[in-house]
Amino acid sequence: MQIKGLDYVVPFTKDCLKMLYDLWGGNIRHILNSLSTAVQELTVEKPVTIDENVLARTLNSVLEKRYYSRITPPRALDVLKEIVKREEITNKSLSDLLDLPRSNISGYLRDLEAAGCVYLRRKTGKDKFWSADPTMKWMLLRESKVVQKSLQTF
Repeated sequence: MQIKGLDYVVPFTKDCLKMLYDLWGGNIRHILNSLSTAVQELTVEKPVTIDENVLARTLNSVLEKRYYSRITPPRALDVLKEIVKREEITNKSLSDLLDLPRSNISGYLRDLEAAGCVYLRRKTGKDKFWSADPTMKWMLLRESKVVQKSLQTF
């Protein structure tokens, strides 16, 4: 709905929305949560339009402030990156992928769970299936290379 004579600013570009749509597979709840978080982080006194680069930079900054500071061993971040790439994964699969002992993986998973980055999705026998918290998918967002357009000659 638009009010005549009132200027408004769309807070995001279509590319930004497409980026989130692709990341979340169309899940409107996660898309709106991501946009809301970015808008809250970028709140200033003047209107701002969020493009895909600003979005990626802002949401990755949120991850750093909220989560990465609580992840101490650097290898735990590698474990988290592997979990984020998948819907769910077991300790054994992580151990095989990262070439780390299962005991180390278990320790990293405990730390990641305590930090709120991962959760135990299900258990089948001795196998534990881990998933990343949905906000961790923000780490998959990357800034695109900005190509400066040349000015048209008159």
